[in-house]
Parts: sequence; C-alpha cells; structure tokens
Amino acid sequence: MSSTKKTYQFIFKHILSYVWLFIASTVAVYALLIPIFTLIGSLMLRFAGVRYLSNTNLIEVITHHPFLDVGLVILILAIIVAIYWQVTFLFLGTMQINSGKKLTIDSLLRLSIRRVRKTFLRSVWFLLIYSILILPFGGLGFSTPLLNKVKIPSFLIDYILNENFALLIVLILIYAVTFYLGIRFLLVLPLIILGKSSGHEAVKRSWHLTKLNFRSIVWRLFLLFIATVVVVFVGQMLVLGIQALFDNFTTKEVSFVAAMVNLVLIEFFMLLSSIALGAGSLMVMTDELANDQQFIQNNTDLGEQLQNLSYEVGNKRWIRITAVLLILGGIGFNSLYLTGFFSDTPTTLSHRGVNDGNGVQNTIPALKNTSRLHPDFIEMDIHETKDHQFVVMHDENLKNLTGVNKAPHELTLKQLTKLTARENGDSAKVASLDDYMDAAEKAKQPLLIEIKTTKYDDPKVIERFNQKYGKRILKNHDQIHSLDYNAVEKLKTLNPKLTVGYILPFNFIGVPQSKADFYTMEYSTLNNSFLLTAELTGRKVYAWTVNDDDAMAKMNFMGVDGIITDNLELLQQTIKQLNNHPSYVSRLVNFTFELG
Repeated sequence: MSSTKKTYQFIFKHILSYVWLFIASTVAVYALLIPIFTLIGSLMLRFAGVRYLSNTNLIEVITHHPFLDVGLVILILAIIVAIYWQVTFLFLGTMQINSGKKLTIDSLLRLSIRRVRKTFLRSVWFLLIYSILILPFGGLGFSTPLLNKVKIPSFLIDYILNENFALLIVLILIYAVTFYLGIRFLLVLPLIILGKSSGHEAVKRSWHLTKLNFRSIVWRLFLLFIATVVVVFVGQMLVLGIQALFDNFTTKEVSFVAAMVNLVLIEFFMLLSSIALGAGSLMVMTDELANDQQFIQNNTDLGEQLQNLSYEVGNKRWIRITAVLLILGGIGFNSLYLTGFFSDTPTTLSHRGVNDGNGVQNTIPALKNTSRLHPDFIEMDIHETKDHQFVVMHDENLKNLTGVNKAPHELTLKQLTKLTARENGDSAKVASLDDYMDAAEKAKQPLLIEIKTTKYDDPKVIERFNQKYGKRILKNHDQIHSLDYNAVEKLKTLNPKLTVGYILPFNFIGVPQSKADFYTMEYSTLNNSFLLTAELTGRKVYAWTVNDDDAMAKMNFMGVDGIITDNLELLQQTIKQLNNHPSYVSRLVNFTFELG
C-alpha cells in the first residue's frame, strides 16, 4: 500500500504536467488520428466500389477485392503504428515527469516519433499480436481509444451470458488466459520503447522477470486500481454533495456558476483515473526493471535525451493556442451541457414488441400490452414462409420458442399460426403479419418491421412484400429495416416513399453508402464520428438494443435519433429524468455515472 501512496503523492505533486500530457495525447487521437483513419477507410471503400462493409459481405469483399484487402491491411498497420506512438508518447512523457524534468510537449512529440521509427519495424510482428490480442483484454494502464474501438459488440456478450453457457465458459477462459499473458508480457513495451530491446528479446526478458514476481505485480496493479476507484468516487461524491447544497440554498444563477466549477472538478477526477492508472502502471513496470542492467543503461541514455529536451525552448505559440482553444471549448461544452443543449427526446422503440418480459416476443398479446405504454414504434420481425407469406418471428429456427425444430421457410403460414410460442412464463399463438398489423392498427400503434432474409427466400420476396404491404405501411406511418443491404436498396428503389433503414451489427469503418433513410446501429460500437457523418448525409440513427439506464443516458447525450430497448418503461423514465428540467446536481449525477 505504501508504494501506491507514494505513486499518488508523486502524481499530485506533478499533476499539471500529467494533465497536459494526457490531454495532448487524447486530443491527438480523437481530433486527428481517429477521424483521419475513418476518412481513409471510407475513401478506400468508395474507390473500390464497395458500398458497405458488414458481416454479410465480409468474405465476398476479401475474396473479390484484392487491392482493397491490401489497403485495409496497410490501414490496420497504420492504426497499430498510431497505437504504438501513443503508448510511446505517454511512456516518454511520464518518464520525463517522473525524472523531475520539465515537460516539453513539442520536443517530446518529435522524440516519440523518432523512437517509433527506430523501434517499430524490428518488433512489428510482436506488436501486431500484442496490440490485437493482449491490450484489449489485459491492458490495465495504458489503454487507448484506438484500441477501445476493437471490442466485442454488447449483443454478442448478452447472447453469451444469457443463452450459451458453453461460450460463456470459453469467454471466461479467454479473458483469464489473456489477463495472465498481459501480466507476463507487461514489461515488453517498456523494454522495447525505453530499453531499446528487440521484440524477441523483450518477450524473453519480460517472461523471465515476471515469473518470480507475478503475484506481486498483480497485487500492486490491483491496489492501484482500487485506490484510483476510491479516490475518484469519494472526490466526485463530495462534489455532488456540495452542488446539492448550492441547488437547495442559493439562487439559480449562483447554482449555475457552482455547477460549472463542479463539472470541471468531475472531469478532473475522470482524467485523474486515466493519469493514475497510466503513470502508476508505468512506475510498476520500471520498478520491476530496476535491477536489469541493460535496461538501466539504455534508460540512462534516454534520460539524458529527455534532460536535453527540458532545456529546449521550442515553438510555444501553437501550444498556447491549443491550450486556449481547449479551455474555451471546455467552457462552452460545460455551459451547453448544464443548460440542457444536448438533451433531446429520441424516438422510443420497443424491441420485439415487449416491455421487460411482459409477454412472448413478436406476438399479438405482447403488442397489446406494450402499446398501452405508447412507444413511438414497436419493432418486430418477419420471415417468409414456405407458401411465400409472412410470419412474425425473429429466430431462424422455431425450436427455442415453440419446441418445433423447423425453420419458418419450411412451414406454410397456416402451419405456423397453429403453433404456440412460450416465453417469460406466457404463451401466445404465432402471428401472421396481416393479423399483427391488424392489431397494431386497432391500437393505433406504428410499427418498425424488420425483414429477416435467408438464402432460402424466393428471389422476388421484396417485390412481393412491397406489392402486398407497401401502401398499408405508408398509410400507417410504419417503418422498415433489415440486415440485408440488398433488400434495403431494392425496397427503396421499388418504393422510394417508404422509410427504410439498414441495420449494422457493428461500426467497423463508418457510414455505408446506401439509399437507406436511417441506420440501426448496435449501440456499444456507435460513436460520435458515425453520428456526425450520418447527420451530414441526412440519415437518422437508431441505437439497439439498449437495456440499462446508463447506456440509455449515454445514447441520449450522444444525440441518437431513436433507441430500441427491451425495457420500454425504463427508457421512458430515463428520458423524462434527463429532459424534464432536471436540477444541476441531477445533470452532474448523469454526467458522472452515465456519461463519464
């Protein structure tokens, strides 16, 4: 615990230098690197004539577009280089601060780039494996927004946790193994970046050095994590308590000024967590290398370079300009947030027509129950049947809900509607699309119809759907979306008046080229870049499937146009709480626990 205490004492002693270092790194990533990589990826797809990239066409793109494949590989390598640069920049900056030297951002930037050029190529093979496999799972300190884009979508995690025990065990084992490897390879990056070792040498030495001290390293990192959580939590609780006093015992104007100050403090505590984990984990690494003579020698040479940087004057104008812009931007953002500028009322959509398990998904009784809560839309799913009709069903196999081990395309509509579906302790008949739409019309409930397609569908399934239901959908102000890109394009071509969306299971390379009116995006990989691009092209964005209030608040804050959820009442309550003139302390609470 004493080492953790010393770590915090040192960090607070040099807090301004650490804040400037981590802000500079964050600005470089979010304002430059991520937008540049997203733009390059989108341009490569456009030049290759690939209008979208999803799980449905990934194999086809790989096998039919060799030049695009090469471009994407180069782009991935560029991202790995950027990740390596960011870690190098933070390592060198933290080392400069920890050595008691004056932090020089501009000179540090040049040194970090030179360091990357000298060390990256000889260790690229390891860095590829390390960055892709180890850091997203086992990186405790120097995680990076570039790597945070590489994640397992939440809907897959939910599926594994709730519906597939075998996969859950496999996932736990993967996390355990990668955590173990993350600790055993913890010293690889400082050995490469600070110690001039090759990737092969760094791997061997890290494996050897961490063998004896494995438990000690885990314990120190654990204490660092717990201490950071406690410090940040207690600090933010004090801030919220002070704001509550201002809200209750002062004027609105005074309370607003206090909220501005307190929001800055909350943002500081959030930044402190990154600083403590980043700087603290590097201190743990360097302590473990304290007796390694080769590292000490190379580290001494690097320390001299950092010492020389401290005396360089450099061009401070751009630093001052950047600092002023950041301060003004921060003040503007905080003012807009506290006055409710970012709060909007998104479209509410009930996923599969249920609310917190109030019936069997995609059935008429559940539709009737949920429609009493007045969602903007009830989202539901349809499949083509054996006799080219449409049944309301999500799954490609009926066994889970009905016990019948058949696919919808293997049975006629008459056979399907005789089946009983069971879920959430309820039972209901499988519904035809006609009957489901009749019930929705009686309840005056608009629908969002998801068209499920399979390789067994009739080639003219979209034409038949539009011919039979197009006018009715327009009359009822219903909407349609689908995971099938070709189905979306064909439907918009046949009936441009229809409101049709394209569903993306993950955000890989930005907004696709499409005739779609909106995009339905899996929420955990949705980011501001995607939302901004979609808005500039006149498309709305729905987030799915958002089931807890933290994620709902975050999506609302990001500005999504609609939220699809299994917990409709919770969504309605969360939106009301966020947008119904909340107190300043409520806004700070939302920022602390839901947005931050």
